[in-house]
Amino acid sequence: MKWKFWTGLFILAVGIGVFCVWLIYPRADLTAVNLTLADGTSVRLSVKLAERGWSHMKNEYLVKLVTAASENSAETLSFQGRLELGNVLLTPQGTLTETAVPGHELNFRWTAQTYVPGVLTGVLWVSRLDDQGDWYALYAKPFTLTTTNFVGILPEWIPWLAGACLGLGVLLILWGRRKPVAHRAQKQVS
Repeated sequence: MKWKFWTGLFILAVGIGVFCVWLIYPRADLTAVNLTLADGTSVRLSVKLAERGWSHMKNEYLVKLVTAASENSAETLSFQGRLELGNVLLTPQGTLTETAVPGHELNFRWTAQTYVPGVLTGVLWVSRLDDQGDWYALYAKPFTLTTTNFVGILPEWIPWLAGACLGLGVLLILWGRRKPVAHRAQKQVS
């Protein structure tokens, strides 16, 4: 019966280890910037890098840029977003141009066509179309991102894997510490 206890203890330790790695691994990097344009319009940019730094095997990738124009602006604003990210092939390539309706969020989303584990460096650019029809940069953010695929499994599975290991480990420990029925019957007879 000792093998059940030691196996349960080992699986419990693996579960605790997986859970700790999941907790300390880099989380999403959220940066918010409030800007006031020359015409007095307020714009809030929220830049969110990948959740926990993991690259999803579905290739939904890395950067989400959200812009929200202030509600007191009566006109629509045109923005461009461009992401330069090391040697990762992104789609759509080049610059994304979108029009923001005042008071509503605007999303720029890029999808990776290649997966590169390791440390990636890049620059995120946001530009605005002015009244003369020229684009000028509002925001440029250099960033460093660490990507991995955590032993080849989907990142969403990691908390489930940790929970399963913890639960199985506890069950094996409790099952291993239980005395067999025949052993209890012998003690009662003597």
